Amino acid sequence: MNGLNKWRNTVKIPVLKKYITKKELVVIIVDILFLLMWFIDAFYQQINASDYKEYYDVYNGLKANYFELGYYWLGVLFRSVGIPYFGYRMFLVTVTLLLMRNSILKYSKYPIYITVLYSFYPFMLQCIQMRNALTMSIIIFSLRYLKQDEKQPVKFIGLMIIGLLFHSTTILYFILVLMLIVSYKWLIRFSIVIIPLLEVVLYFFKYEIAYFLSEVLHQYRILYYFEQGKNVFLTKSMLVYLFLFVIVVYLYKKQEEVNFNTTLLVSSALILTYIPLMIVHYDYYRIYEFYFPVIFTAITNALNEDNRKDKIIKYGLMILFACITFYLSISWIQNTQMVLHNNILFK
Repeated sequence: MNGLNKWRNTVKIPVLKKYITKKELVVIIVDILFLLMWFIDAFYQQINASDYKEYYDVYNGLKANYFELGYYWLGVLFRSVGIPYFGYRMFLVTVTLLLMRNSILKYSKYPIYITVLYSFYPFMLQCIQMRNALTMSIIIFSLRYLKQDEKQPVKFIGLMIIGLLFHSTTILYFILVLMLIVSYKWLIRFSIVIIPLLEVVLYFFKYEIAYFLSEVLHQYRILYYFEQGKNVFLTKSMLVYLFLFVIVVYLYKKQEEVNFNTTLLVSSALILTYIPLMIVHYDYYRIYEFYFPVIFTAITNALNEDNRKDKIIKYGLMILFACITFYLSISWIQNTQMVLHNNILFK
């Protein structure tokens, strides 16, 4: 991280070196991109009403609340001082994008590239999944407190709890707490073992697990995410994410020293262990796809700019992967069949 900061502070653009450093230019471009995303997100729900009416009705008391307490009561506070739903929503969007901007600038060697990838996907889906987007920005922001030799467990867990108040799926990201107590080497081994194990367990016992969780957590909505009458072992889209997992593990093993990017790689591997959940219900892809800014950052930081193969991965495969996931995940918005509904390989 120190080397990255030094690079940002010293390298200058020849034409503009009298006026601006390369670091300042990078920040300006990233800010412009995030400002554009802010405007897109601001008016997106006005023209595409997916989920918008649900949020609007709950905020205005037209429908009983079924959202998390943090989201609901913060909305009650905003409404009590006369702020309309649009103002509340834009507050959440602003916080989300500011946290994401800060994290990308802090974590990535190539913040413009990562911002572009993020703006393409998963940002477009996060325009709909507002609560999930806010939670992910909080989780990604909290990763700085997992840095080796500078771990701050209280801050990390505190931010995770705040995220849990806005979206219940945050509970799945508590797997990252293992990074506070277990060595990275063992966590990588754990992630390699858990993917096929989870695949088998979910294939044979997914309904039993669904009913157990719904009873224990008193969240009967969980049953919705365990598609009844459909039991599959593997889908085509899972192969795409498994390939990404292989790249993450490969780059981790290539690391010659432990640094903050090692932390990002290990956290990416842990989150990708949830890939088998896709055989339960396609909506679970959000767990790791909303983590893409971290995964892409970890991969591109680990690549060697002087290595031709690494350049192909950085500029070729990453862009191709962003396009594929965009198509797999939200192409249905354009009135086409959602690929994830009909891509079973093995029944």
